[in-house]
Amino acid sequence: PNIGSSLRAILFEPIDPITTLEVRDRIITTIRNHEPRVGILIVDVVSYPDSNAYEVTIEFSVGTKRERDRVTTVLERIR
Repeated sequence: PNIGSSLRAILFEPIDPITTLEVRDRIITTIRNHEPRVGILIVDVVSYPDSNAYEVTIEFSVGTKRERDRVTTVLERIR
C-alpha cells in the first residue's frame, strides 16, 4: 500500500505536454525506487486529449536478462 506514483491525481489535470512528461517521470521514479531489479530502457507516454487518456509503453529488462519486455497500457480517468 505504500508503493505508488500519485498518477490518479494527474489524470484529472488538463492534458498538455507538461502533464504528459509528469506522467512519464512519475512512472520512472516509482519503478526506480521500488523495483531495483528492473532496468528501464524506454518509457513512452502518448497523450490523447480528446479521450482524456494516456497510452503508456514501458520497455524494460529484468535482472541480468538480455531480453527486453514491453508493457503497454492505457491510463484514463473514471468518473
